[in-house]
Amino acid sequence: MGAFVNEIVLPYLDHKNPIIRRAAAKAGSLLYVHPKDVSSNSLTRNIMSQIIQKFLGVVMTDRDKQTRLTMLESLNENFDIFLSEP
Repeated sequence: MGAFVNEIVLPYLDHKNPIIRRAAAKAGSLLYVHPKDVSSNSLTRNIMSQIIQKFLGVVMTDRDKQTRLTMLESLNENFDIFLSEP
């Protein structure tokens, strides 16, 4: 599902309409359910790295305050394994 989020959902985070950007933020986090063992899957790690970089970019740079907040709140426990790496 990570590849789907990366290829289909993430482009909407650049849409000019903030409502669509917020919807993409929510969809991206809801669609992603982490696999049980990602440590041995470098493809999953690479895709997730791209997704998280995009999410954090929105958190830091989006012009719309509500979109930034929605994106930040969307980084739920599904992403913990990727956000807490040393």
